[in-house]
Amino acid sequence: MPESVNVWLLIGGMAVITFCLRLSFIALAGRYDIPRSVQQALRYAPVAVLTAIIVPLILNPGPGFTIAPDALRLIAASAAFLVARLTRNILATVAGGLLLLWGLQALSSLLG
Repeated sequence: MPESVNVWLLIGGMAVITFCLRLSFIALAGRYDIPRSVQQALRYAPVAVLTAIIVPLILNPGPGFTIAPDALRLIAASAAFLVARLTRNILATVAGGLLLLWGLQALSSLLG
């Protein structure tokens, strides 16, 4: 088989597996009661996932592993943190951080 067919079969297979995994949780959720302690713990899952995605991008923006924070990203992340504390709105936090980062990057490229 051509390599492109193998790639599409792999993508399709992974899509089916992902769909089945997600469907299993949805289908089983109505049949079983989730313990209250698990429900409380799951409330922190989005924060944990976003932190796991964002912190490495701030502390290690380049290839390889070095802890050398990018100043512009650190400033934007700090501002986003302040927006989050003040508004408690995820959309405002993400939009504020992104807009500030883009603005700082544009200003940095203009200044040289």
